[in-house]
Amino acid sequence: MRRCIGAAFARLEMKVVISATLARTRLRASRATSEKARFRGVTLLPSRGGEAIVESVD
Repeated sequence: MRRCIGAAFARLEMKVVISATLARTRLRASRATSEKARFRGVTLLPSRGGEAIVESVD
């Protein structure tokens, strides 16, 4: 079985980049009213797509 020798490093790098990005941003809802959750199989989905606004925290 062949494996990529850089796969473990790539996963580690993704975790570092995502956590650093999320530490510097804040998510907020695009609408003031809450959305109804729609049941789909095992998971719940927002009825209008779950739009969010990303704001810088700097």
